[in-house]
Amino acid sequence: MNLMSWKQTYHPVYTEANWKEQLRPLTIFSHIAHIHTAIRILQDGKCKAGLVFDDESRLYSSRTLVNWLSPNRWHNGSRYGNVVFEVSFEKISNVQYYYWVETRDYNAVAHRFLLTDLEHPELKLYDPAVDNGPWRYDAMTKTHYWDSQTTVEFMLEADIPVATFDRIDTCHHHKDQCCIDTANCDDKNTDSQDAAAQFIAKVIASDAPILSRHFTTQLAEGQYPANILVSATGRFKAVIDCAPPAAFAWLSGLDDRAHWYVKAALHALEPYKSDGFNTFSQAFNTPADAINAFALTMAKKFELTDARSLGYKD
Repeated sequence: MNLMSWKQTYHPVYTEANWKEQLRPLTIFSHIAHIHTAIRILQDGKCKAGLVFDDESRLYSSRTLVNWLSPNRWHNGSRYGNVVFEVSFEKISNVQYYYWVETRDYNAVAHRFLLTDLEHPELKLYDPAVDNGPWRYDAMTKTHYWDSQTTVEFMLEADIPVATFDRIDTCHHHKDQCCIDTANCDDKNTDSQDAAAQFIAKVIASDAPILSRHFTTQLAEGQYPANILVSATGRFKAVIDCAPPAAFAWLSGLDDRAHWYVKAALHALEPYKSDGFNTFSQAFNTPADAINAFALTMAKKFELTDARSLGYKD
């Protein structure tokens, strides 16, 4: 069988003598999903491997089920969505076989590898300790490296339990491109803060199961919000503060019913629309009462040590 080699499509930009100084350590992978898909991942308790829909991929006809991961950072926004599930490379790379799959060119050249415990005789094995491709391994220091001047994509032939991920964050969705539906994707050009607000709103409103460590930072003083919660809270507060004081009604932020109004407001939150959100958030006596109620609800959901870290004021 004539197996296509990575050598036919990748030409190293680094010199062999000092490649470790020219490449970047490969430590963190990201799986990026659209907001509705990210909620489903939380509800399922795992990121399910799926079919490869690129009909020009070598894995398309074999119906191989994979999860897509990459160390890349998308300067112009990700075409894969807004929600970033981060995982250490060490957790993902502990499989029996590494295969080079193909190189695809869609605006940027992407080199694809398959990580799997299953044999694929139709593919060529790749050894990062020997092969001088875009992915290298230094056995002396037990460190993986990658060529950050190109795009590298890894396909893991397995489901990924949510507990395997180290952190969840958001990023900017590309304004013109989408891996699902370029013409109709509602998330296109959504920035990371708006995405954080939409995602966190759906997490709370849907009672999606979460691990608080994905959304928080552990400090000596306790558990405090990570960037995704700070971003979401900032967007909620901005919408609340835009309403005139006269628009607010009667409910105290400490009322036993407050969290139900918060959940209703978050359930009604829509991209670029705040009417439904305002209907419920303005049930509170003042903007400060509303912000307090949001902070208390989020602090409970994400097991924060102190609601004041999200703007609660006594």
